[in-house]
Amino acid sequence: MRRGLLAFELWGYLGWHDIRQRYRRSLLGPFWLTLSTAIFVGAIGFLYAKFFGQPLARFLPFVAIGFIVWVMIQTSVTEACTVFIDAESVIKQIRMPFSAHVSRMLFRNVVIFLHNFAIVPVVMLAVGLSFRWALLILPVSLLLLAWNCFWVALVLATVCTRFRDIPPIVTSLLQLVFFVSPVIWLPEILGNRGWVAEFNPVHHFMELFRAPALDGRVPLSSLGVALAIALAGTALAFAVFARFRHRLAYWL
Repeated sequence: MRRGLLAFELWGYLGWHDIRQRYRRSLLGPFWLTLSTAIFVGAIGFLYAKFFGQPLARFLPFVAIGFIVWVMIQTSVTEACTVFIDAESVIKQIRMPFSAHVSRMLFRNVVIFLHNFAIVPVVMLAVGLSFRWALLILPVSLLLLAWNCFWVALVLATVCTRFRDIPPIVTSLLQLVFFVSPVIWLPEILGNRGWVAEFNPVHHFMELFRAPALDGRVPLSSLGVALAIALAGTALAFAVFARFRHRLAYWL
């Protein structure tokens, strides 16, 4: 795992190459994803603000940040299920750390996340939200989000290489998680059942970005939850990866 993470020149180049190949000969390149995200955020923001009776100045940036973070989580988890399977030819021909393939996938998604996050300042200016000093915590928020996506991806990539029925199950579960997570609805509408959102880890990862932008505060509780999940998840990923990494090439 350490050698794979330190090989940043390798997986950074490969991840950037993936993005260039995906949008080769395209005028806007990865900003096509940004455009589609902006259209979704605008449509859902205006529609659901009326539906839930929420002020647009708060609901629109709420949806924008939540959906962008969700896309990062969803894409990383979905692609993690097949990251070793897709790299079968490379794994069988070139000796390199397995975790470098996960880092390559995650780097690609972080770059796309940064492209999509360019929507947030535009939305904030449009609704009249000013710069908050709490926004300086956003690099830490992104680091925690990427860290958690990494250990989840490493576990899923290892398990899904052995059991090929898991990827469609994960895809179905992600659809359910989307609707039970406060992506396009506010936790306040739950009333005295707001604890449902508090026990949802996805809510805390979104709060890492929402609280500094919308409320101008550092979400210490969400930071603590994200850090605790990262530490526990890293221990789990280390145990699973150390146990099965020698068998990965034979499972492909």
